[in-house]
Amino acid sequence: MEIASGIIGFSLRYGVDARLIMAMVMVESDFNPHEVSSAGAMGLGQLMPSNVQEMGVTDVYDTMQNLSATVRLVRGHLNDYKGRGNTFENLVLALAAYNAGPGAVKKYGGVPPYRETQNYVRKVLKLYNEFRGGQ
Repeated sequence: MEIASGIIGFSLRYGVDARLIMAMVMVESDFNPHEVSSAGAMGLGQLMPSNVQEMGVTDVYDTMQNLSATVRLVRGHLNDYKGRGNTFENLVLALAAYNAGPGAVKKYGGVPPYRETQNYVRKVLKLYNEFRGGQ
């Protein structure tokens, strides 16, 4: 309940579709607040240490702090790519930036040719579409 409440609350606060955040958290950590990746990403939204510091997170494994930072990062990426083509394209770029970093998206002029990032974007979009009632 705490995770669902956090996702919905922060999504409403920052104007991001809660179904998108739900899909991202599912792909990132499968809702495990103590998840740590081999690359050092931590918590529900798999925040990297640089993001933790940038977002002012003091306890990356705290559900609310992690979700707040995750949604704020997503909001920032959505804002960064707003107006660069259609809404779907903006979403794809924002997801790629969340996974690989905005520098990689800029370097490659789109989704980087990293298998992990391409799979990430695909998985999140598939879940997001399902959560929205699509096929």
